[in-house]
Amino acid sequence: MAPLSHCSDAKNLAGTPTARLVLNLIRAFEKELLRRLERIGVRDLTFADINLLRQIPDSGIRSSQLAQVSRVSKQAVAKTVASLEERGYVDVKNHPTDARARLVIFSSRGRKLFQQSLGMMSAIDESYRKSLGDERYEALRSDLSHLLDLHAGWSLEDSP
Repeated sequence: MAPLSHCSDAKNLAGTPTARLVLNLIRAFEKELLRRLERIGVRDLTFADINLLRQIPDSGIRSSQLAQVSRVSKQAVAKTVASLEERGYVDVKNHPTDARARLVIFSSRGRKLFQQSLGMMSAIDESYRKSLGDERYEALRSDLSHLLDLHAGWSLEDSP
């Protein structure tokens, strides 16, 4: 990844809302993660796949909850989960306590991918530290945490 000082749009960011910058950073992070996954032979994942996969806890998650936390429709979740299941990244099981619900869990392939992704995400994060330097990196993290704290009462249920 190019250092921040070499960003071609750096001079044009003055009027860009901070939230847009954060969103663009997330997208760039995901693109870099996909690039690194491709290097190890994982070429069948999309941004939509990553958006869902990152929301699945070890214990699994109901499809309806997955739609809510991913901020996509239940229909989009159903389609993406079916595709992920077909490709062997997730399994869909009956919920242990609710016969009406289905639980999305990582398959062994998905769990392995998740573990590999964690290492890659750490490496990407470390590249940010190297680019910014320790002091600026820690200040950025502190500032982002502070901004998140300003929205402490906000939850996904509050969003449209």
